[in-house]
Amino acid sequence: MPSARCRDAALIAAGALLWFLVGWSSLRLTPPANASAVWPLAGLAIGILARFGFRFWPIVFAGAFATNLAVNWEQGVAFQPAILAAVGIAVGQTGAALLGARFARRALGAPPELDSGGAVARFVVLVALVPPAVGAGCGVLALFLTGIVRPADVADTALMWFTGSAAGILTFAPLFSSVACFPRAGSGRRASPGSGCSFFCSS
Repeated sequence: MPSARCRDAALIAAGALLWFLVGWSSLRLTPPANASAVWPLAGLAIGILARFGFRFWPIVFAGAFATNLAVNWEQGVAFQPAILAAVGIAVGQTGAALLGARFARRALGAPPELDSGGAVARFVVLVALVPPAVGAGCGVLALFLTGIVRPADVADTALMWFTGSAAGILTFAPLFSSVACFPRAGSGRRASPGSGCSFFCSS
């Protein structure tokens, strides 16, 4: 329906803008500027896509592209490598979010629920470790191929990128699970009282 498309488009635009504001502020605080010690947007991206659907992936791509393009320009990177690196990073972050959301749905159900120790273990292994490796690999490769990151700094940048994304997912797991606890509109499904955030709040 046209109204639904307009609503989704407005949500995507607002989400991308919010991503840019949060991401740009976070990246400016931590050198190297394209990686962060804790990247909360990694957890939020997976949570949003897992709960509300893969059609919202443009939030991640547009937000990541704009954020890294702004950071690259602020660092004085030339136009072409800045654009190419931003595209590569956006592709990696979008792919990581989609992969994490798919793993979350397959391993934890749709919508995902962290309602047992086994579910939490699957969440940590499949969602908090694998997608960050994908995002870090693509992002650092883009920065290396465009000359923004020196060969000597590749390993350190990749490690910070991976740990920052993993920490962001794990730190924001309570928010992720809280969103996942809400049933979809019209589904008639009710959240179980002990699921999701209650585990993390008590751990």
